[in-house]
Amino acid sequence: MKKRILAKIKRKKIKDEFGNKIEKVEFIREHFISDELELKSFVIDDYDSSMNLEDREVEFWNKTGYDPRLIWNGFTMRDDNKVHFEIYENALSFLNEKMKNSGKPNIKSVNDELQSDDLILLKNNFEYSLGRFNGQFIEIIRETVDIPKSNVELEMQKIEEENDRKLQKLIVDNMEGMKQLVDADEVTEEDQEKLLKYFEKFKKKNSQLPETLTLTQMLDVMPTMKNTLLDFIDACELEESGEEQDVEFLIEEDD
Repeated sequence: MKKRILAKIKRKKIKDEFGNKIEKVEFIREHFISDELELKSFVIDDYDSSMNLEDREVEFWNKTGYDPRLIWNGFTMRDDNKVHFEIYENALSFLNEKMKNSGKPNIKSVNDELQSDDLILLKNNFEYSLGRFNGQFIEIIRETVDIPKSNVELEMQKIEEENDRKLQKLIVDNMEGMKQLVDADEVTEEDQEKLLKYFEKFKKKNSQLPETLTLTQMLDVMPTMKNTLLDFIDACELEESGEEQDVEFLIEEDD
C-alpha cells in the first residue's frame, strides 16, 4: 500500500462558457481496494520504516500545501526531510491579513471544504496562484500571487536549484548511454529518471564499478553489459511491484 502516493494534483487547460482559456485544478485522492487494506504481519523494523513518508511523498506535500494528516495521520517523518506545514499556513495567513485590511472575504485553504465562488490559495512548489471554485472545479483567476518566502522556503529553493544543476549534468554525462539502452535518439524524462536511478543501484550492487562511472563510459568499454543492466532493471521493477524474483545480477570477474 505504501508504494502508491496518497494523492495527486491534476491541472489542465480548458475553455470556459465564453471561450476563454482557463486552468482546471483537481485534487485526486487515491482509493484502495479491500485486498490492499488487508492487515498483514511485518517485521518490526520494516514496519517502522514503512511508516516514514517517502521522499517523493514529502516532495508532493511541500509543493502543493495539501495536508497529508487529513488523509492519514499515522505516518512519521525524518528530521532531514519533512513536510513543512507552516510554509503554506503562513502564506495563507499573510494573504488573509491583507484581505481583512481591505475589507474583503477570507481566502480558503486547499484543505478546506469548498463552496461555490470560494477563493483558494494554490501552491505550486515555490509559486502561488489564486483560484476560484465554480462548484465543479477550481479555475485560476490570478496566475501569480506575491508572498514573501520564509528562510526555510528560501533554503529549500536553493537546495532544489543545486540538485537540478547536478541532475542536468548527470543527464548530459549519461545521455549517450541512455540512448543505447532504449535504442532511440531521444530519451523521455520518465526514462531518464528511471535509468539513472537503477544504474546507481546497479553500481552499488557491483562494488567494483567506480562511483563516478557513467552509463556512457560503461557501455563504451563493456558493451555486453547492456543486456545485463536491462535485465537488472526489469528485476528491480518486478521487485518494486511486489512480485517475487530471485535472480542475481553481478559482474563476474576473471581470476
